Amino acid sequence: MEIDPVTFKYAKANLERAGYRDVVLVLADGGFGYPELQPYDRIALTAACMETLCLAAAEDVGHAQEGLV
Repeated sequence: MEIDPVTFKYAKANLERAGYRDVVLVLADGGFGYPELQPYDRIALTAACMETLCLAAAEDVGHAQEGLV
């Protein structure tokens, strides 16, 4: 998930150029997760957080174990 349209377009083009076809990209605010595709097997998360980190994305991971966040 990417909230910035410019970054989203850049990432999509790079993944396509590299041959990745099994990556789902979503242009949206990931702060509340993405229920349409839950549960996830795993996620890769990068974020710039000004004050606090929303843990909704971590909760989206199916059968998450304590200590992953």
